[in-house]
Amino acid sequence: MLTRVAVDDSFTLSLHADGRSATLRIDGAGHLDRTAFDPDSDPPSAAPLLCLLHRRVDSAQVSEDGGLHLVFSGGERLAVAPSEHNVSWAVRASDGSQASCIAEGRVVWE
Repeated sequence: MLTRVAVDDSFTLSLHADGRSATLRIDGAGHLDRTAFDPDSDPPSAAPLLCLLHRRVDSAQVSEDGGLHLVFSGGERLAVAPSEHNVSWAVRASDGSQASCIAEGRVVWE
């Protein structure tokens, strides 16, 4: 369940379920359903993402090009595009595992 949302030069989601937690930091542009956002160049554009608070993530996928795709319990679909030059998203789990989509859509798993 999404329990915390923060917006600065990125969009940060704090997720908690079954005693586990993860933090997802979105630095790149993307879409929530049909609404575009870019927390880096236009922080107010991330405002529609606040509707995700207290929603459950039903599915999460990373595409071959490094895009991140989440589907929430209310049916909302969040997609974060890979970036040619920057980190577009990064996730860190409470067990220390992490993944990032770095430049050119390369995904690094640790």
